[in-house]
Amino acid sequence: MRLEQLRCLVEVAKHHSLSKAAEQMYMTQQAVSLNIKQLEKELDSTLLVRNSKGVILTEAGKETVTFAEQVLLQKNNLTDLLNQLEHRQTEVQEQHIRISSISTVTNIVLPKIIGQINKEQKNVKIRMDMVDTLETVIKSIRNQESDIGLITFNEKELMRIMEEFQGEILLDVLARDEMIGVVNRKHYNGEVDYIRSADCFGPSQLRTIYNITPVEKMRELAQNNHMIVSNDADFHRNMLKYADAIVIMAGFAYEYFFSSKNFIALPVEGIDVPLIHAAIYHKNADSWVEEFVKRIRKEMRMK
Repeated sequence: MRLEQLRCLVEVAKHHSLSKAAEQMYMTQQAVSLNIKQLEKELDSTLLVRNSKGVILTEAGKETVTFAEQVLLQKNNLTDLLNQLEHRQTEVQEQHIRISSISTVTNIVLPKIIGQINKEQKNVKIRMDMVDTLETVIKSIRNQESDIGLITFNEKELMRIMEEFQGEILLDVLARDEMIGVVNRKHYNGEVDYIRSADCFGPSQLRTIYNITPVEKMRELAQNNHMIVSNDADFHRNMLKYADAIVIMAGFAYEYFFSSKNFIALPVEGIDVPLIHAAIYHKNADSWVEEFVKRIRKEMRMK
């Protein structure tokens, strides 16, 4: 039983709707539904039923919502308490690293790096803000609201981005990458060593996109009823295991999260999208900013 499953159930109970709950949680409706189905399987109980008025709770569902609300409240109380204890125990001047990011791929390596820094420097506090657009990242760096911006973008956009920086911001390339398609080995007949773009965007199979990048064509095609967009690695792994699905993702994400003898990674014909994962920061940034970026680059190139 995971906190995310409990949060999904509470939100659905609040709104009597899977779609509204998904909107509030910034998730896909399919991801919310999958979380609740997994919870029902673990509890061996039906928690939700549909009727003409929407989604309603069963008696088991009502009891589970009451339990979930208590668990989530206790979790928040514990978090607040630990934060207070940590604040009281801090005897040295805290140093803050503020990160603004649109790169879910780059973020894959951050927990390890943040853990290393926290172990070495107890006074360093790292704040991560996920944003929607490249322009938001650049603005936050220019206004010194963030120290480091993490971005993933189409290599063809590089010149436009560099022009926007106007020499005031440095762009540090962390790794080069490409989009790939991943399929379950049992659904792969071995006749071709690539996936046709028509297969990815046609109605014959379920398609998913993990860690979507700023590629307008793919964002438009993601509106197709047969395509699901999500950053939930477990959700896409389950789609690969149990459904006839293709997951389109950055190669780095595959190596880090999905690489398995059960899956096959193939280039996608018609999607020639070289990717760049990069960090941006001010030219006059402190040395610890460059050190942080250096650690990200090293970790990404080890994978």
